[in-house]
Order: sequence, then C-alpha cells, then structure tokens
Amino acid sequence: MMYLYDPQGRRLYLTGAERQAFLTAAKDAPREVRTFCLVLAYTGRRISKPWRSRPGASICWVRLNAT
Repeated sequence: MMYLYDPQGRRLYLTGAERQAFLTAAKDAPREVRTFCLVLAYTGRRISKPWRSRPGASICWVRLNAT
C-alpha cells in the first residue's frame, strides 16, 4: 500500500510545482548531483531508497557520470 503521509502526518512526496522547481535547480548542479536528482525525480523514489535498491549502485552512477 502506498501512503501519501508518514505516521506523523508529513507529506512524503512533492507537488507538481515542487517537482518542477527541483528539476530546474538540478540543472545547474554538478553532474553527479544532477544525476542523483534526476533519478529521484523520474523514479519517484525517496532519497534513502535508490542506493539501497542495489548494492554498489551509488558507485556505479558516479563512475558512469565521471567521464
């Protein structure tokens, strides 16, 4: 089951306007940060989830985007 709020009543996800502002701000970030932001934005994952999805994934992303 998907929840929109945590047990304390805080929203878990961004609104459309917040998501667009996040993507706009990410455009000017360094490549590694921009890539991480885009993964979050386009997958809908929370910040703690993408790298826990697959062991070593953060190392993979940084290496792929370092060139």
